[in-house]
Amino acid sequence: MSIGSWEPTQSISLNQADLELLLTLTDEQILDIQNQFDSAFFARIKPLMKQKMVFWKEQVDKLNDAQLTQLMKVFTLLENNVEDFACSDLSPVIWIGKILKSRKAFPQKVVIDWIKANTDNKFLPHGSLF
Repeated sequence: MSIGSWEPTQSISLNQADLELLLTLTDEQILDIQNQFDSAFFARIKPLMKQKMVFWKEQVDKLNDAQLTQLMKVFTLLENNVEDFACSDLSPVIWIGKILKSRKAFPQKVVIDWIKANTDNKFLPHGSLF
């Protein structure tokens, strides 16, 4: 019998500096998201892309509605334009949208139309029907 080495699992979180970077992007920068950051940034963000609702509630609960709407746009284009970021029905866009909906602040139709126009993910922005 052999004993393997144990490595503790790393906790995943959205680091405050990365969050601030995402929230300060202009609309033009969001549209060019794949060219805004280096590979180290994308490596930090990638594990976040398939987290569940409880994770996102903890990470963004203190943000205001406009900031959450901004993040929906950012994560839409991260998923669509950055290699290996596709997340289907686990997209942060869905969870952030559900948080906004619980606040009775789901984005206006213009934002929903923008999301649908800028993604190949059929689940955005509302999630799975089931």
